[in-house]
Amino acid sequence: MTPSLSGFLHKALSQHSERSFNDAWTYGTLASHLACWPTAATLDTPKAGTAIAVRLPDRLDFTLAALATLHSGCIPALLHMDLPESAIEERLKRAGIHLHVKAGNWCALRGNDHVSHNLVENTALVACTSGTTGLARFTQHSAAGVLANLQGIQEYLNIGTDDHMLVLREPSYLSVFVGEILLAIAHGARLSFSPRRFTPHFFVQTVLNGGVTCLTATASVLHALLPTIKREAAQLRSLRFVQLLGEGASLETIEGLATALPDAEVIHAYGLTEAGPRLTAWSSRKHPRERACVGEPISGVHLRVPDAETGELWVHSSAMMLGYVGERGASPDWLATHDYGRVDERGLVFVEGRTDDIINRSGIKFMPTQIEQLLNEHPAVRASLIQARGMGYGIRLRALIELVEGQQVQPDELLRFVRYRLPSAMWVDDVEFVTVLPCKSSGKLDRAVTTA
Repeated sequence: MTPSLSGFLHKALSQHSERSFNDAWTYGTLASHLACWPTAATLDTPKAGTAIAVRLPDRLDFTLAALATLHSGCIPALLHMDLPESAIEERLKRAGIHLHVKAGNWCALRGNDHVSHNLVENTALVACTSGTTGLARFTQHSAAGVLANLQGIQEYLNIGTDDHMLVLREPSYLSVFVGEILLAIAHGARLSFSPRRFTPHFFVQTVLNGGVTCLTATASVLHALLPTIKREAAQLRSLRFVQLLGEGASLETIEGLATALPDAEVIHAYGLTEAGPRLTAWSSRKHPRERACVGEPISGVHLRVPDAETGELWVHSSAMMLGYVGERGASPDWLATHDYGRVDERGLVFVEGRTDDIINRSGIKFMPTQIEQLLNEHPAVRASLIQARGMGYGIRLRALIELVEGQQVQPDELLRFVRYRLPSAMWVDDVEFVTVLPCKSSGKLDRAVTTA
């Protein structure tokens, strides 16, 4: 029998009906609410298999809308709020999807015969990814793939009914919707949602008052929270694990979390919307001496670098997407991740950065992270970001520097600190001090942003 996400959701809600879903509802209450969610206000007769786009600013509202879509046997398309509505409509049309009915923040995605004719057979979930082009593309995922990835995530997180997960990221990201929300529902854990903009005080009070045990965020967000975590560590003792993902984490961030929260497991995970969204996981308890890697592939995932020791990582996954919406051709057996790294003899995966971040200067190719790691060793530097401007021999490297609170350092001192350990092609030309390093709406560092 072909698995379905609707069947999975109905079973989980029934199994955990007496457990708390959030501060206000049990899972039983949630089931009743989803059953009468006002889908009819958007679609007169929402036929099972219809794809419904979900785009709502409130994280709880978004989650309820997406879950209600699954509950009714329809296909949720998870759209990011940071994409302008006009751009979404244009890109949906470009992908061969028509906005047949639209009401408020809901859209019905239908083909010419009023069903999801543009979606591959067995599509259960549609996600939005910027890919490597910066343009929105829509990935199609089967229920079997989603459930396989959930199983792999559960094997290393071991979520239970006593856990309380704090969602700090947008649920429109597949990594959050599958790896946090559906995972919590599958195992009867409690969920709390932060507002889109939250303060360190909100974070501490939510963990303290709610007894939060599970925390997942991008490395940039956790890096920004690190001073608060260090200062308020005694108030955060309920945390069972802290998981970093979405981008590479610095050793300073990983070690800072491990030191401040000695009773919590620190996990550095790596994923890709097209293939997971979770591929590997490193644990401070399993590999305490290998803090520069992203761990081992989870079950159902294989990673390799073809014909080289270090290069572009390729992935094969039991959770591979069915393909991009509106683009011909099935998903390949092995998919290029566009991430640069290596897999060692023990099977541990090391990711050094994006292949499109590689800088070619004076004939020498290198990753900006190689310079950042050296800059971050300076005692006055909290974090750094290298930006390349120009082309060919005219490339200039600028270092954005976030200082440790109360510390000062001159630009020339920083330049001297790294230059003697780098070839001249990797020398930084300019230094700019910033209060906070620039980030995208996803929480990842933004190399392209102009700060001055």
